[in-house]
Amino acid sequence: MTAKNPNLADKTKSDAKSPVGACPLMKNKVQLLPLRYGLVERLDPSAALSLPYRLKSRPLGIRLIRDGWLYVIDNETGYLHEYRVENGLVSKFVWKGKEAAQDKRTGTIAEPCLVFPRNSTLHVCFSEAQWTAFKCSQMIKSREDRDLFMQRIDLASADCDKGGTHLLTDAQTEKWLAEIAEPANDTAAPAGANPQEGQDYCWEHAQLFRAAQLGELKKSLSPVYENDHFFLVLKDSIGVMRDLAEEQDTVVNWLEEWSGQQRQELKYVIGSYIETLMVVSDDTAKQAGVSSPFFEKTTPAQRETVYDYINARNELTWEQRSNPEQVHYSGRGYAPNPELSAARSKAAVKKRTMIDALGEELYDELADDIENLEDQSHATLEGQGLGSRGLHDLVRHEEMKQYLAEERSHMKRWLARLDLITEDRVELFTRQEFHLSAWYYDFDQPNQLRDALVVEQNCTRDICRTEESLVEVGEYFHTYPYYVLPAFQTQLTSAFLAKQAQKLIKWLEKVKGYQKSLANALQRQDDIDEILGVHWTKSLNLAPQAQQLSLLVSTTYIPALSSRSDKWLQNAKQQHGQMQDLLDELDNRSNRGQRLGHLLALRQQGAWLDDPTDEQFQRYKSDMQRFIALLDSEDELVRQRDQAQRDSRKRTRTAAERERSKAQKQQYNQQLQALAAERNALLAQLEQGISPTSSLESGRAGLRIRGLDTSQQQLLENEIRRMRSGQIGGYATQGTYKAAFKSAWLPSLLLYIQIRNALAAINTYKDLGNASFKDDLILIGSLSGAMSAGLSIYQSAHIVMINEVLKGLNTGSQTRSGALFAVRLGKLGLALGTPIVGLTALGALGTTLNNWGKWNEAFRTGTAGERTGAVMAFYGDMGVTTTSGLQTARGLKDLWLLRQEATGIMRQTPGMTYKAARAAAWATRGPRFMTYMARLSPWGLAFTALQIVGETVYNYHHLDALQRWMLHCCWGEKESPQWNLERHYQLLAEATLQPVIQDLGMVKDASTGDSWRTLRLSLPGSRLASLQNHTLHWAVELQQGNAPAEDAGVQLRECIRLAATEPLALDLRLPADWLDGQSLLQLLLAYQPEMANEPIHAATGYLHYRIPLDIAIRSKPVTATHPSPAPSATQLSWTPITPEHLHG
Repeated sequence: MTAKNPNLADKTKSDAKSPVGACPLMKNKVQLLPLRYGLVERLDPSAALSLPYRLKSRPLGIRLIRDGWLYVIDNETGYLHEYRVENGLVSKFVWKGKEAAQDKRTGTIAEPCLVFPRNSTLHVCFSEAQWTAFKCSQMIKSREDRDLFMQRIDLASADCDKGGTHLLTDAQTEKWLAEIAEPANDTAAPAGANPQEGQDYCWEHAQLFRAAQLGELKKSLSPVYENDHFFLVLKDSIGVMRDLAEEQDTVVNWLEEWSGQQRQELKYVIGSYIETLMVVSDDTAKQAGVSSPFFEKTTPAQRETVYDYINARNELTWEQRSNPEQVHYSGRGYAPNPELSAARSKAAVKKRTMIDALGEELYDELADDIENLEDQSHATLEGQGLGSRGLHDLVRHEEMKQYLAEERSHMKRWLARLDLITEDRVELFTRQEFHLSAWYYDFDQPNQLRDALVVEQNCTRDICRTEESLVEVGEYFHTYPYYVLPAFQTQLTSAFLAKQAQKLIKWLEKVKGYQKSLANALQRQDDIDEILGVHWTKSLNLAPQAQQLSLLVSTTYIPALSSRSDKWLQNAKQQHGQMQDLLDELDNRSNRGQRLGHLLALRQQGAWLDDPTDEQFQRYKSDMQRFIALLDSEDELVRQRDQAQRDSRKRTRTAAERERSKAQKQQYNQQLQALAAERNALLAQLEQGISPTSSLESGRAGLRIRGLDTSQQQLLENEIRRMRSGQIGGYATQGTYKAAFKSAWLPSLLLYIQIRNALAAINTYKDLGNASFKDDLILIGSLSGAMSAGLSIYQSAHIVMINEVLKGLNTGSQTRSGALFAVRLGKLGLALGTPIVGLTALGALGTTLNNWGKWNEAFRTGTAGERTGAVMAFYGDMGVTTTSGLQTARGLKDLWLLRQEATGIMRQTPGMTYKAARAAAWATRGPRFMTYMARLSPWGLAFTALQIVGETVYNYHHLDALQRWMLHCCWGEKESPQWNLERHYQLLAEATLQPVIQDLGMVKDASTGDSWRTLRLSLPGSRLASLQNHTLHWAVELQQGNAPAEDAGVQLRECIRLAATEPLALDLRLPADWLDGQSLLQLLLAYQPEMANEPIHAATGYLHYRIPLDIAIRSKPVTATHPSPAPSATQLSWTPITPEHLHG
């Protein structure tokens, strides 16, 4: 704080003429000096003073009064006193009286001092706007309204030392007024914090804080009341709520600035993703192949202790690697590494916790699984095999860890601050602090109505930023539904709350059922006119500028008011009860404020609801039956077409019969196209028949709205289509305003009606009772689209990155038996040496054959490093195999010649027995064999070394797609600076989201009993809904024996059946005539997951799959190859796959 100005010191302490010993509060009157309740940084008076409310995000304290108007009503005289406040002081006494004749009063009657009798009771109010004559009269005439809207001040109960309720003494003011006593901020801002975090009062809507002294505040104090005065503290809930909204915007700006600086968002998102790959979880346990008892016999909490222990062990491994302990000697002192010691202690504690959680018996039973998890996790982080690199080698782990820890501290601090601000804003709002504080604006004055709506928007903007706040604000309007009317707080009176409020709530309870009650409510308009009276009439007739501002305010509340229906939508998807029960629940779950808003929308728009006639409903039912019949006909044609296709390929038929079958197949295809066109047109008509904006005069079900002009109706249709297609609509879009709607509630009403109409149509469909499963899938799926559309209003999906943990490289172990260098007996050397080198040769040959595929792949597609390592290891394998082979051959030869040599020795040495000659042969052959082995051993060792070095070099350079992505990402050891976030996503999708084709063999169709050879195409990272925006394309070549290859893209598309929607999976039912030992299906796939911004591997020719179609052999899962092979000689065309093709 700045040094005190002696000129502003309290004159009771500086003026020698001041009667220091005078007794306080001895006069019949007291003077009041106004202050206000407001947000402060640190000076919290809640322990010493009685405050109107407490906050969580920051203290509510005492502040200088801000510019505005001050009104005081003396309940003894009935007079209203009006003051102008400027620069923290009362600057002008404008008016005093029992009636006000003018809306604007400018004259000055007396000195600007608030002087009132000592024993009086006052009602006071701070206002941002000058009260009109109507508002003045309202407060003067109604004591109940004063009690409701103004502060009650009892001067008689005030104490000269302790003050009173909303009254402070000089000592209290000097101690608790923030502008005087706010302590300096002695807490340093965290490293990397936003510069504003260290600035006091940076969050104020307008910068009002300034240093002050008590003497400055008492400059307006009359000398007569030097010892007979109090500081009057006024409620300013509007100022508090506006400052909280501004602080929320400030913190949000910090987050936006953070994400835009130096690739912060990129580094944070990618770093967080890589970090998830480094920790053990249920997903990694499943991928590690742990036994089923590990999941069956443990609870999630117990498994979490296992994962915590393994993660702690991994942290210890990293510390041992990055901060190795120094070698120490006895007597020379030892300084342990604190980080390593902490990691070691943590691992020990986590292990003890794990054993305690599991129990000794279960821990012993699961020991193998836990050890397996440890090994897998270690391989992921450190690599598996000689030279292999793990995550710790591919990314700048320590730098990334420190960055994430630092940035998370900022994120955690900012998000926690945002949560507390939201809690405070919602708490104040649901206490009616806003609506009972903004009452003084006059609805009948255009400028004040405009100001009232602007203030409401400023105080409540973005208040519903969390799920909890949506629910709380929604329940607030369910309890006080009248507040949904535009600026209703300006028309609020105690009389309305006492008499009419409960009548309105009871009336709204009667209009829950939208099928009948809402339409009836519109016919009984006199009821609501009687209950709300002039309030209702004024809400229906807003000026154009007020309408636009009202729309803006309503956009803040509508998601909260619709939260009940939103939850019903989510729960309804899981229910399978009676349709009528679901409809009744929907009606009961609707919000009273929502119902009133819908009625207001219809009345403002001059629209009405129209029920279908019996004839229209019967026509709709007839259209639905026709639709089911078309589906059945389509199924029959598909069966006939497939049969004709099989007949056209049977070699047992004549050429003429095959041609006739081909012609039939073509006819069936044409009929199917015509049926599909008719079916789609009829489906569009059925969807239109349940639309609340339908223009159909026949064939409809449910309510529709009438009275909209053409542009408004077209816009609403577009909004409905946007919501159903999954795009983010919402009520704050520019399109809503361009249609000049008089209420933001209209789209909400239409969506609500459409949901109900869709359910009614589904109920009608179910009553028909003769539909198949396929019919259910198509028709109910289409009609239910309107229900799921509601979810897109309140939330936008931001694609979350989900991926499997990186698997370590599995390299075969290389066991080598060294040669025997010291053999004392030749017999032992030759007899045992030969089998040993034989087994060594077999092992070396097996290793060579086992590695051949790996080295061959490296020669074809590997990097320079991989090829170098492969060449070295290949020659090492060959050298070891050759050396061992030569040694084995020499041993076998010596064993073969052993008998001949013994016979020769026996002939050369008369009298020598065969046994002695054989012993002599062992003695000569053994050393010669050992000498030969000794000569080759250096070569064997050299080739073994070459083999090991080559394997190491290969493993070091051999990385899978995900490892290469990590190596070059923003945290990689070889970072590619040109990669932005979209590029990271694209390459990550290419590394991890490649489709796989699985051969399911013969699968029986439960509905028809037919069996089909089925291939399942799994499309990770994609959903059925996303297929509309990212169409799947393929080009297919079918090769059967020596026959010319043909383009089978369209034929394969006709074989599609939907297997799963999230993630998307398609079953491909292959025609029987395709299945042959000499048949080959080659598929080129253009696929774009949701994460990617273009089809994956488009630059290298997309994804190529080669699928043998041997009827007797099920293929292993087929993965894509890329770059794709050279283009086929067959002219292939791209065939699009859209949602419409998935049910045919």
